[in-house]
Amino acid sequence: MEIEDGVKSDFLNKKHYFPSSSYESRIRTRVFAIMVCANALLNYDTGVIPASLDQLDVSDHLNHQQQAAIGSLVYVGICTSSLIVSSVFQHFSASKVLLLMLVLNSIFCLLFSFSYTISLMYITRFGMGFTQAFCVIYAPVWTNEFAPNKSCTRWMGILQCAVPLGVVLGYGIASLLNSLDIQYLDWRFAIQLQAVLEIPLILGLKFTDKKYVNIIHKKDIVSSGEGVNNESEVRIDAISLTHIGDFWRQMKMLFRNLIFLFLTLALCCMFFVVSGIQYWITQYMTKVLNAEKFFVVVGFVIISTTAPIIGVLTGGWISDYYGGYKGNNLLTAVKICLLFGILAFCSAIPACFVQSVLGLIILLWLLLFFGGCIVPAATGIIVNSVPKEYQSSSSSVSQLMFNFGGFFLSPLMSASIMDLFDEETDSLTWGFRFTLSISFLSVSFIGLAYSVIFGKEPDNRVRLENVGDTDEDSEGNIQEIARRVKPITIS
Repeated sequence: MEIEDGVKSDFLNKKHYFPSSSYESRIRTRVFAIMVCANALLNYDTGVIPASLDQLDVSDHLNHQQQAAIGSLVYVGICTSSLIVSSVFQHFSASKVLLLMLVLNSIFCLLFSFSYTISLMYITRFGMGFTQAFCVIYAPVWTNEFAPNKSCTRWMGILQCAVPLGVVLGYGIASLLNSLDIQYLDWRFAIQLQAVLEIPLILGLKFTDKKYVNIIHKKDIVSSGEGVNNESEVRIDAISLTHIGDFWRQMKMLFRNLIFLFLTLALCCMFFVVSGIQYWITQYMTKVLNAEKFFVVVGFVIISTTAPIIGVLTGGWISDYYGGYKGNNLLTAVKICLLFGILAFCSAIPACFVQSVLGLIILLWLLLFFGGCIVPAATGIIVNSVPKEYQSSSSSVSQLMFNFGGFFLSPLMSASIMDLFDEETDSLTWGFRFTLSISFLSVSFIGLAYSVIFGKEPDNRVRLENVGDTDEDSEGNIQEIARRVKPITIS
């Protein structure tokens, strides 16, 4: 009788286990969908501004530096916010923080849409970026933690797809509204639409159990490195200025990691190119190549929609096909990134000199496609190249570098070059060429990362052969490899 009761009990446990597991999987998929949609909407305004540079009715004339500042200040906000992310998440639940920041972002969008002075525009753009950083930093760490093992790179790739999708959505809607020449249906309405579309995401997070949003590590690690009891909720660890000693220790650890450093710089340069293209492409093609604006809008929407998304999905699929980016597949993943980096560079250089509109569109499509192929594996390696308790630090620092060195500096540096010329065609030509030439630095940094890993491969192969094949060991392999890499000198 006891045996029958035991068998029955096991059967009931299994019966309840599988539905529970399936339920949790569905909830996590829903949270992932919210993260993807949030990343898309938070980049929506990045497409609205380039499409509306000629319609920003805040003064008689905006020079290239002022136009660039309106687009770039959002990234100053992101960089500034990155410095306090850790302190905020240490005191509040991640789900509550993300919820609040989405609400504030929606408010700043509305304020920006009603701004009629350049100074108020600057302030609200900074606020939009400041509130955006929390989701931008948290999303890849959440994905790395909760994505299914067999499709981790693809989930990371889908998350990255949201960025160009949001940019294109904003660019397309703003271009359409600006062309209609209907009162109140202009770029301001496009920004107001962004604020409204964020409401369903806010409600989705509000009614989602926080245990599916907050990251809880197995050892309950907090940013100070001290353990907490099992009942306490673990917050995300990121850049922290609360304790200066912890901050400098994290920074030293990250920048001594050559894998993290070189791949972060590579993506930073790649985003520099992408940001410059999306910001100046409309004016470059209409004023230098004399293309019709309708043709430019349609062409840019097509290449920006298809090229990065197909590239990210292709890069994620290829990386997963060859084993992903974790453990002993690290060298293969970086080799794939290097191959696509070379192909992207080979597409960028001819685009500097081609005078055909169709030819430029084809080359830019190839550039964005091959660049997109790099992102999933490189992003995953950056997050996973450090011990688990510092993974969100690596995400935060890398996002800061992407936003400052890539998205923020790109419009401003290219605009500073443009303002050196009197003729607008010359200024746009040389600014555009400067932007595309930075792709050389991107492939160079990937090559440096590959050389570092390749140099340590024999030692790492011996070590990995002596490590178990469990998923937990595999996740630790890349971290151990990164720690064994020879450090650089920090002054």
